[in-house]
Amino acid sequence: MVTTFGARLRHLMETTRHPSGRPWSYRNLARSIGKSHNLILHLVSDQRLPDLSVTKSLADAFGVPVSYFTDDPPTPRRGGGLSAAEQRLQEALNDPQIRSVVIKLARAQLSPAGIEAVVDAIRTVQRLEAAAQAAAVARVSAGQEPRAAAGRRTRPSPGRPGVASTRDRSGS
Repeated sequence: MVTTFGARLRHLMETTRHPSGRPWSYRNLARSIGKSHNLILHLVSDQRLPDLSVTKSLADAFGVPVSYFTDDPPTPRRGGGLSAAEQRLQEALNDPQIRSVVIKLARAQLSPAGIEAVVDAIRTVQRLEAAAQAAAVARVSAGQEPRAAAGRRTRPSPGRPGVASTRDRSGS
Protein backbone atom coordinates (compact mmCIF):
# COMPACT_ATOMS: atom_id res chain seq x y z
CA MET A 1 0.00 0.00 0.00
CA VAL A 2 1.22 3.50 -0.88
CA THR A 3 1.70 5.33 2.43
CA THR A 4 4.04 8.33 2.30
CA PHE A 5 3.27 11.59 0.54
CA GLY A 6 6.24 11.06 -1.81
CA ALA A 7 5.17 7.51 -2.65
CA ARG A 8 1.63 8.69 -3.43
CA LEU A 9 2.98 11.49 -5.63
CA ARG A 10 5.34 9.07 -7.43
CA HIS A 11 2.42 6.68 -7.95
CA LEU A 12 0.37 9.40 -9.63
CA MET A 13 3.30 10.49 -11.79
CA GLU A 14 3.91 6.90 -12.93
CA THR A 15 0.28 5.90 -13.55
CA THR A 16 -1.17 9.06 -15.11
CA ARG A 17 -0.20 11.35 -17.96
CA HIS A 18 0.24 15.09 -18.27
CA PRO A 19 -2.72 16.73 -20.09
CA SER A 20 -0.46 16.93 -23.18
CA GLY A 21 -0.40 13.12 -23.20
CA ARG A 22 3.26 12.92 -22.23
CA PRO A 23 4.46 11.22 -19.05
CA TRP A 24 4.77 13.49 -16.03
CA SER A 25 8.23 14.88 -15.35
CA TYR A 26 9.34 16.94 -12.37
CA ARG A 27 9.57 19.98 -14.62
CA ASN A 28 6.15 19.72 -16.28
CA LEU A 29 4.50 18.99 -12.92
CA ALA A 30 6.27 21.99 -11.39
CA ARG A 31 5.09 24.18 -14.28
CA SER A 32 1.54 22.87 -13.87
CA ILE A 33 1.40 24.00 -10.25
CA GLY A 34 3.61 27.10 -10.54
CA LYS A 35 6.45 25.77 -8.36
CA SER A 36 10.08 24.72 -8.88
CA HIS A 37 11.11 21.27 -10.09
CA ASN A 38 13.41 21.08 -7.04
CA LEU A 39 10.35 21.25 -4.80
CA ILE A 40 8.80 18.33 -6.72
CA LEU A 41 12.05 16.36 -6.35
CA HIS A 42 12.04 16.97 -2.59
CA LEU A 43 8.37 15.98 -2.31
CA VAL A 44 8.78 12.78 -4.33
CA SER A 45 11.81 11.76 -2.26
CA ASP A 46 10.01 12.53 1.02
CA GLN A 47 12.67 15.10 1.92
CA ARG A 48 9.98 17.72 2.39
CA LEU A 49 6.24 17.86 3.06
CA PRO A 50 4.11 20.39 1.18
CA ASP A 51 1.86 23.00 2.69
CA LEU A 52 -1.88 22.80 2.06
CA SER A 53 -1.81 25.10 -0.98
CA VAL A 54 0.81 22.93 -2.74
CA THR A 55 -1.11 19.77 -1.83
CA LYS A 56 -4.28 21.29 -3.30
CA SER A 57 -2.43 22.34 -6.47
CA LEU A 58 -1.04 18.81 -6.87
CA ALA A 59 -4.46 17.26 -6.30
CA ASP A 60 -5.97 19.59 -8.92
CA ALA A 61 -3.19 18.78 -11.42
CA PHE A 62 -3.86 15.04 -11.10
CA GLY A 63 -7.64 15.28 -10.74
CA VAL A 64 -7.73 13.65 -7.32
CA PRO A 65 -9.15 14.95 -4.04
CA VAL A 66 -6.72 16.44 -1.52
CA SER A 67 -7.59 13.49 0.71
CA TYR A 68 -5.70 11.22 -1.75
CA PHE A 69 -2.49 12.58 -0.19
CA THR A 70 -3.72 12.62 3.41
CA ASP A 71 -6.15 9.74 3.93
CA ASP A 72 -5.21 6.15 4.66
CA PRO A 73 -5.88 4.35 2.34
CA PRO A 74 -5.93 6.70 -0.65
CA THR A 75 -9.42 7.47 -1.93
CA PRO A 76 -10.45 6.77 -5.53
CA ARG A 77 -10.33 9.42 -8.23
CA ARG A 78 -13.14 11.88 -8.75
CA GLY A 79 -16.08 10.10 -10.29
CA GLY A 80 -15.19 6.90 -8.41
CA GLY A 81 -13.53 3.73 -9.60
CA LEU A 82 -10.28 3.22 -11.42
CA SER A 83 -9.11 5.32 -14.36
CA ALA A 84 -8.69 3.59 -17.71
CA ALA A 85 -4.89 3.56 -17.17
CA GLU A 86 -5.32 1.99 -13.72
CA GLN A 87 -7.68 -0.64 -15.15
CA ARG A 88 -5.14 -1.53 -17.89
CA LEU A 89 -2.45 -1.76 -15.23
CA GLN A 90 -4.61 -4.03 -13.07
CA GLU A 91 -5.31 -6.28 -16.08
CA ALA A 92 -1.61 -6.37 -17.02
CA LEU A 93 -0.65 -7.38 -13.47
CA ASN A 94 -2.68 -10.56 -13.93
CA ASP A 95 0.07 -11.76 -16.31
CA PRO A 96 2.69 -13.62 -14.19
CA GLN A 97 5.61 -12.36 -16.31
CA ILE A 98 4.53 -8.74 -16.02
CA ARG A 99 3.90 -9.15 -12.30
CA SER A 100 7.41 -10.61 -11.93
CA VAL A 101 8.98 -7.63 -13.72
CA VAL A 102 7.02 -5.17 -11.57
CA ILE A 103 8.08 -6.95 -8.37
CA LYS A 104 11.74 -6.93 -9.46
CA LEU A 105 11.51 -3.25 -10.33
CA ALA A 106 9.93 -2.43 -6.96
CA ARG A 107 12.57 -4.42 -5.07
CA ALA A 108 15.37 -2.70 -6.95
CA GLN A 109 14.49 0.62 -5.28
CA LEU A 110 15.79 2.57 -8.26
CA SER A 111 16.19 6.31 -8.31
CA PRO A 112 13.91 8.29 -10.64
CA ALA A 113 16.80 8.34 -13.14
CA GLY A 114 17.14 4.54 -12.86
CA ILE A 115 13.42 4.06 -13.43
CA GLU A 116 13.59 6.37 -16.46
CA ALA A 117 16.46 4.25 -17.84
CA VAL A 118 14.29 1.13 -17.51
CA VAL A 119 11.40 2.92 -19.24
CA ASP A 120 13.76 4.03 -22.05
CA ALA A 121 14.95 0.42 -22.48
CA ILE A 122 11.34 -0.73 -22.77
CA ARG A 123 10.64 1.96 -25.39
CA THR A 124 13.72 0.84 -27.35
CA VAL A 125 12.54 -2.79 -27.33
CA GLN A 126 9.06 -1.66 -28.45
CA ARG A 127 10.57 0.27 -31.39
CA LEU A 128 12.79 -2.68 -32.37
CA GLU A 129 9.88 -5.13 -32.24
CA ALA A 130 7.65 -2.77 -34.24
CA ALA A 131 10.38 -2.36 -36.87
CA ALA A 132 10.92 -6.13 -37.10
CA GLN A 133 7.20 -6.72 -37.45
CA ALA A 134 6.90 -4.03 -40.14
CA ALA A 135 9.84 -5.56 -42.04
CA ALA A 136 8.26 -9.02 -41.86
CA VAL A 137 4.93 -7.67 -43.14
CA ALA A 138 6.74 -5.86 -45.96
CA ARG A 139 8.57 -9.06 -46.96
CA VAL A 140 5.34 -11.05 -47.00
CA SER A 141 3.57 -8.28 -48.96
CA ALA A 142 6.41 -8.34 -51.50
CA GLY A 143 5.97 -12.10 -51.91
CA GLN A 144 9.23 -12.99 -50.19
CA GLU A 145 9.42 -15.97 -47.92
CA PRO A 146 10.37 -15.46 -44.29
CA ARG A 147 14.16 -15.61 -43.89
CA ALA A 148 14.29 -18.91 -41.99
CA ALA A 149 12.23 -20.65 -44.68
CA ALA A 150 14.28 -19.28 -47.59
CA GLY A 151 17.26 -21.62 -47.29
CA ARG A 152 18.61 -19.99 -44.15
CA ARG A 153 18.72 -21.29 -40.64
CA THR A 154 18.86 -19.38 -37.46
CA ARG A 155 20.95 -20.30 -34.48
CA PRO A 156 21.88 -18.48 -31.31
CA SER A 157 24.69 -16.01 -31.71
CA PRO A 158 27.73 -16.96 -29.62
CA GLY A 159 28.05 -14.85 -26.50
CA ARG A 160 24.72 -13.08 -27.03
CA PRO A 161 21.87 -15.09 -25.56
CA GLY A 162 18.56 -14.53 -27.29
CA VAL A 163 20.17 -12.95 -30.38
CA ALA A 164 19.97 -15.05 -33.49
CA SER A 165 22.49 -15.06 -36.30
CA THR A 166 21.69 -16.26 -39.80
CA ARG A 167 23.84 -18.34 -42.13
CA ASP A 168 22.99 -20.33 -45.18
CA ARG A 169 23.13 -24.10 -44.88
CA SER A 170 26.55 -24.37 -46.53
CA GLY A 171 28.13 -22.34 -43.71
CA SER A 172 29.52 -19.64 -46.03
